[in-house]
Amino acid sequence: MTMNRAATGLSVIFLLIAASIMAGGICEGDPGAPYMSATHTVLACAPLSLPFGEVPLDGGAELVFTATNPSRVSFSAYSPDEYRDSRVKVSGFSTSDCGSGDPPFEVVGTLPLELSRDESAELRLRFEPASLGDFSCTLTPEFQMTQRYVSTSEDYYVVETHDCTLTASGTGIPWPEPACALDPGPTFDFGEVEAGDYKELTLTVSNQTPTSFPTNQFLYLLDNPSSDCRFFEIDPADTVGVIGPGGSKDIVVRFAPGAGGNYQCTRDLSSLQYPAVAGNPPITNPCPSTVTWAGTGLLGAATWAECSPSGFAGDLHAVSGLSATEVYAAGDGGQVVRTAGDCSWQAFGTGFDDVNLTDIWVHEEGGEKSLWAVGNIPPPPGLYGGTGAILRSEGGTWSKVDEDGRLTFDAVWGSGLNDVYFAGLGISSDFPNAKHWDGAEDQSGLLFSGLIISNFGMSEVTSLGGTGATDIWASLLQSYNSVYRFQGGDEWKDWTPTPPTKVLHDVWAVQGDGFYAVYAVGEDGAIYHHDGTEGSPWTDESIKGEDRDFYGVWVSRTGQVFVVGEGPVVYRGDVNNPTGWVAQSLPEGLPPGALMDVWGVTAGDVYAVGSNGLALHYRPEGYTPGG
Repeated sequence: MTMNRAATGLSVIFLLIAASIMAGGICEGDPGAPYMSATHTVLACAPLSLPFGEVPLDGGAELVFTATNPSRVSFSAYSPDEYRDSRVKVSGFSTSDCGSGDPPFEVVGTLPLELSRDESAELRLRFEPASLGDFSCTLTPEFQMTQRYVSTSEDYYVVETHDCTLTASGTGIPWPEPACALDPGPTFDFGEVEAGDYKELTLTVSNQTPTSFPTNQFLYLLDNPSSDCRFFEIDPADTVGVIGPGGSKDIVVRFAPGAGGNYQCTRDLSSLQYPAVAGNPPITNPCPSTVTWAGTGLLGAATWAECSPSGFAGDLHAVSGLSATEVYAAGDGGQVVRTAGDCSWQAFGTGFDDVNLTDIWVHEEGGEKSLWAVGNIPPPPGLYGGTGAILRSEGGTWSKVDEDGRLTFDAVWGSGLNDVYFAGLGISSDFPNAKHWDGAEDQSGLLFSGLIISNFGMSEVTSLGGTGATDIWASLLQSYNSVYRFQGGDEWKDWTPTPPTKVLHDVWAVQGDGFYAVYAVGEDGAIYHHDGTEGSPWTDESIKGEDRDFYGVWVSRTGQVFVVGEGPVVYRGDVNNPTGWVAQSLPEGLPPGALMDVWGVTAGDVYAVGSNGLALHYRPEGYTPGG
């Protein structure tokens, strides 16, 4: 009797099913598909041994292993190709031999997982100890394999063997504590440094934890600087930070003495747990709680020398700069000159010789430079007043971006490239005495908005200065309502000292290292000082017996104050010594006149400019620009 091939295959299958039933190969609770029994491996894993080593409590660690379907099924009664799509479905892993308590090992990832023949997938075993000690476990896969018969498209479950019993081990240990260390240590001495010069040393704060774990970190905080710390400068951004395992932070400390004497700066150093917890406790192995830096300033090394630009016709009214090697001065006839710090001035003129420049301001941000100058066009003979002008330099080319007959300009200052203020005198109380540019422009050019600083437009603003977009000061040419401050919003507020001041010519504000100061100077030797705190009184630091007018003031980040005026005269003081003003020795043979403005890079690199093109430079002997 002849049977077709399909019938023969089915007969074999039924015989195998019967044999499987007799052998106990059908699992209870199966949905009903028939089972076949074989003896070869259909699920293999590698590696089978997964040792985790030491893992911190509740920290957790993972190892990767690979699961593969290597099945090869064939029956002699028919072609092996009649069976295809041999699939293994892994639903999970059971644990055993783990001891008491919840097993600390778990297979994580994509489960259930289905693998076709010769297909592999990566799985992860996670070890998360909840207590100290050694742990081990056996993990056994829970899986099924199916073969699909070509002729009938039916699935048959096959009872197979596997090679995927995992043995996992690991040890729960405490979290290692971060350890803070300092190099070169909590103290260092800068030695002798000439006043006006500086020396830099690097303090390195490091996390020396022996074992690297991502959460093993701490927060360092350098605060509470002593008064001498004004001569020991660090970047405010470096006073606080988080250091991870094996990490470090280099903090550059600059000793720049503004005067002679021995100085010692102390700062508190905290090494705190991070992320922060209640009470901000320190780490178990903190750094020393205090750092001390010492240095000696040598007085008398810096002197004032004449530094006037050759052939300058007229008065210099303003000086400003970006660095020791880029300083600008501006004056009559639209003239601007520039020096690289060597007193060799180069013409950088605007080309607008009809504008007598009264102020100049330069700023650089993100590689982009902003250079502005303001001044006034004199009226025709026999007439009064003048026309205010705003000039701007882009790429070395000047342009007149605003000309307005309703006000004249005395001051320009900004907090950024697109936040610049221009101020002076309005033609009446109803007209603005200032303008603001916020970066706006259209096809017609830059767009300025008018504003009134002070109580009415005919108050003349003589100077602007500040520390940021919401901290701008203005001085006015009057005794009442003579100082105003902008702190955001729409209004400039009256911060005039009580009793009323002398008429004021200049104002300067600085956020130094450990202090804030604003100074205003004016007629009859007037000097006023404030700490910037609302409600605090002004201090009248006018020099006894000095009745010459002061026109300019500048304060260094280290707290050294320079005041210039009629004579010419220069005084030097300190924010912490209201009566310690010292008249500076100027070069012999200077013609009578006045110094109109003063600006510096540091307390030992300062410029003053004034009448008849006079320029003075305060610098140490052997000084190198930028050094």
